[in-house]
Amino acid sequence: MANFDRTSSPPFLRRLLIEPEYRMARHLILILILVVTALNQAFMTMRVGLDVMGHTIFIQVLFLFITYLITCYFNLWVLLPRHLLKKRYIQYMVYLVITIFLLVTFQTAEERMVLSYFNILDDFYTLPRIVVNILSSTALVLLCVSGGAMTVLLKHWITDNRKVNQLEKLHIQSEVEQLKEQVNPHLLFNILNRTGTLAKHQPEEASDMLIRLSQLLRYQLYDCNREKVLLNSEIKFMNNYLTLEKMYSGLFKFDIRSDKGCSHVLVAPLLSISFVQSAVIRIYELKQATSVNILFETADSTVTFTCRCPLENVFFNMDFSKIRKRLDFLYPNRYSSRITGEEVTLIIEI
Repeated sequence: MANFDRTSSPPFLRRLLIEPEYRMARHLILILILVVTALNQAFMTMRVGLDVMGHTIFIQVLFLFITYLITCYFNLWVLLPRHLLKKRYIQYMVYLVITIFLLVTFQTAEERMVLSYFNILDDFYTLPRIVVNILSSTALVLLCVSGGAMTVLLKHWITDNRKVNQLEKLHIQSEVEQLKEQVNPHLLFNILNRTGTLAKHQPEEASDMLIRLSQLLRYQLYDCNREKVLLNSEIKFMNNYLTLEKMYSGLFKFDIRSDKGCSHVLVAPLLSISFVQSAVIRIYELKQATSVNILFETADSTVTFTCRCPLENVFFNMDFSKIRKRLDFLYPNRYSSRITGEEVTLIIEI
């Protein structure tokens, strides 16, 4: 049984992080954070001289904002793409630590000059306190900038994951197209040969075979292009398929049963035919007369498909990997299957 969450539209925070139309908003948020950081740092470091400095404090705010802005965009536009995104983690950390250390040292030296100019310099800016301040501030700013880098990494991971999902979807779709072509391809030639033989002596049977074959092909070529089809259409397709196989070989009888709920349920096309086709192929290999019993049931937002063929180990050693991939992709965490030697059961949450 596969276990995945239901697919849903991306939340706003994810769209804000990765969608191109939110790029300006992302930059504005970063700038707002830097403005708040610069205001807080300026008013905290210059708090003893706010009365003396007056409106000059806002020049200090502007200076801090510009230094943070240059550092952040140097990290975003230079260090991240050249090192972190290329998985050069050690080089990235070394260059980032050096950049942050130079930033904090430059800001501290400038703060000391400003405080000295206004004659409000205190003992905090003397050795060894100033060294401890630079180191602690470097660690704090490094932590904040690294958090921003992790956000960018998350954005690239989500984007790459989306591309992988799109490629997987294209791969699944291509497998569906192959499946349409591979639903017993020899059946077409066999039926045409059979109708040619029956045309003179049993024209009604030949006509019935051609009508069912046309319905079979129409469903494969047109109806299956939809993402979902009515379950009744799938059952009708399976009935036509088994009828043609039976008319050609005469090796088996079949019975398809379904409840009333199947008339309005939508499912992905060609999910159950692989199991039925495997049973038919195995019957041909064993050349034993038998029966194929199929049941479709709907209850509590689920569809249950059961295929039973009373031949020993008819479903063992069958490769159902492709159909499992389709189920994992189309119904993640919403299906379960059980395969025994004589029976297949598939339960899908719709």
